[in-house]
Amino acid sequence: MKAVISEIFKSIQGEGPNIGAPSVFVRFGGCNLRCTFCDTAYSSFPEYAGNWISLEVSEIIRKIHEIRGSAYNLVLTGGEPLLQQKALKELIGKVQSFFPSIEVETNGTILPMELFEMPNIFYNVSVKLANSGVKEEQRIVDEPLDFFSNYERAYFKFVVEDEKDVKEVLRIVEKYYISPQRVLLMPLSVNPVQLEDNANKVIELCLKYGFRYSDRLHFRLFGGKRGM
Repeated sequence: MKAVISEIFKSIQGEGPNIGAPSVFVRFGGCNLRCTFCDTAYSSFPEYAGNWISLEVSEIIRKIHEIRGSAYNLVLTGGEPLLQQKALKELIGKVQSFFPSIEVETNGTILPMELFEMPNIFYNVSVKLANSGVKEEQRIVDEPLDFFSNYERAYFKFVVEDEKDVKEVLRIVEKYYISPQRVLLMPLSVNPVQLEDNANKVIELCLKYGFRYSDRLHFRLFGGKRGM
């Protein structure tokens, strides 16, 4: 089984519930959405597909072991990794004994049918808001969001800039019965300067509405540099 891959690297997890964890990242190529603020366009948009490579799962595993070291967290990200579920299932099945924590980062629009029976997977579900520039019918899909809301190891991340965005988050959380303790708000930012400008504002919104805050630590430390 082959998968289309943008990059494989080791760093710390920069966002979400496992922020700071030493991690190996496998970034899959291709995405079914096109967000205006996407900071990984090189792994998402088709015009960059010439830079992606098709690898056998065995080769992906070899590369993971080459760089793993003491990293205990595996992050399967993109792009949108759930577009390649068969390869994803094979990969997870062969490496889960080496990683006590495996995260699948997804935009929440695709049902993980191939992964239903896979144990110990954490989902970081980055639900897109109107600020993404994506039409609502493309970014809000009932069946996968119902699944993730009922999956206890799924967390929901929303990129927000102001209270208008949080009002939209509230509507989604109420519709799908998502516990606020599983919701993280992250500042909208395409560079470290914008992150710094928006961080305190988003922290105040978290305090007001009872949501968790997620920073973008990799932006602060590495400025959005690839492979970090």
